[in-house]
Amino acid sequence: MFLQVRKCSTLRNLLLTIPGLLLALSGHAQNLVVNGSFETAAAGWTGTGGISILGPFGVDGTHCVSLGGADIPNSTLSQTISVVAGSNYWVTFATAAGARGAGPVGSVRVDIIAPDNSVLASRSVTNVSPALLTGTNGFTRANLSFTTPNNVASVTLRITDISPNGGVAVDPCIDDVRIYPRPPSNPENLMINGGFETPRITSWSHSRPPRCCAWLAHDRRQLRVLG
Repeated sequence: MFLQVRKCSTLRNLLLTIPGLLLALSGHAQNLVVNGSFETAAAGWTGTGGISILGPFGVDGTHCVSLGGADIPNSTLSQTISVVAGSNYWVTFATAAGARGAGPVGSVRVDIIAPDNSVLASRSVTNVSPALLTGTNGFTRANLSFTTPNNVASVTLRITDISPNGGVAVDPCIDDVRIYPRPPSNPENLMINGGFETPRITSWSHSRPPRCCAWLAHDRRQLRVLG
């Protein structure tokens, strides 16, 4: 889904993807994952099996982590995260399949595990290797959410290589792992006229009068553009 915003003079056909917009808005919150982009090797992480730091490619920085090196199946990478009991969280990460040619399939499973070993959330992701991993090529983003029980102060984020055929000749790659607090599904809106439904941008301050309007293509509601 895309948001398409048109402005009558200086702004032309600006396109923003919904995941990118959400990620930008969450930039003010602290990522609870230490070294989620593997720019300092595997610092902060605990690994089993074949773990390698690769680069220069990935979606955040110039490195990513590879699971299942030397064809070691079920390799894992984990990190313990401090959380607030009874709270909602959002997990986002990018994955790819690394191989010497196009076609091999790599899969990972991301689990959020409570101290009693119960699984609070889980998601499996499968990627097909491109001809060559370069830059962000071949990476896809996925996410999941979880809620912590009332008596839980920490969880374990665990990533497991579950590639078919034991991961022979293909190693899943992971990058840009993030965990953020997630607001409730119906939070109280403390902002006045945040939807800009009232004319003349009531309750807002601005340096110049609005010059034109735009439309959000996904729901056709009016958005007033400043400047």
